[in-house]
Amino acid sequence: MTIDTLRFEMVAAIKARDKKKQEIIAELTQKAKEAAFEGHTALPDQIERLILAECKRTKECLLVAPAGREDIKDQLRIKVALLEEYLKRIEEEKHG
Repeated sequence: MTIDTLRFEMVAAIKARDKKKQEIIAELTQKAKEAAFEGHTALPDQIERLILAECKRTKECLLVAPAGREDIKDQLRIKVALLEEYLKRIEEEKHG
């Protein structure tokens, strides 16, 4: 997965008016830019590691989310599902 792929995903989320997906993709894109060397594009391996780390962090947040806060848990579940979808696509690209 590349920055361009994330940008394409952002355009699709905007057209679908999917605000949650837009937020998640914007966060990933920003973190990928921060991870890249200044003046260079983030490498696909860097983006994969970033998505893996973010997925792990989000799952940990889900485990410690307050018991009565289903709204928070739902948002975290949506984020995990999207991140896992991206990880699956990355694996398919590697072996496809």
